[in-house]
Amino acid sequence: MSDPWRYRCPEGHTSIVRRAHGGYRCQSCDAEYDADPVDAKSGRGDSDAEPVTPIPTMTAASRLWDATGDTPKTIHARDISPVPVAMAAALKRAAERGLAERVETSTSRADRWRATEKAAFLGADAGSGVEA
Repeated sequence: MSDPWRYRCPEGHTSIVRRAHGGYRCQSCDAEYDADPVDAKSGRGDSDAEPVTPIPTMTAASRLWDATGDTPKTIHARDISPVPVAMAAALKRAAERGLAERVETSTSRADRWRATEKAAFLGADAGSGVEA
C-alpha cells in the first residue's frame, strides 16, 4: 500500500490494516469494518461505514443519560465512546426509539445529542447490552 496517509477509517485514523477476507481494521480505534477505507486523495471509500460490532442501542442511551442527565446539556458521540461512528449509529437508533434527540447547532458540523426523559426510566438494565 503506497501512500499510507491516504487510507483512513471513518474517524480519520490512518493506522489501518487490510484484512485478507475483505474490509479492514483500524488499530487506533480498534474497530473492524467490512467496507473499503476512505481514500483521502480521491475521496472514494465508505466514510459512513459502521464497525462490524455495533454498540447496543440501550448502552448508548445509558451512556448519554449518564453524561447529560435531565439537563439541557448536549454532547458529541466522541465524548462518550472511543469509537464515535459506532456510538453515533447507536444514538440514531436510540432517537428512533425516543431515547435520544439530535440537536442542531450552528457552530459545529458534528452531531450533538441530548437524552430524553424516556431514557431516565431505563434504570439498571440500560447498560446491560441487551437490545429491547
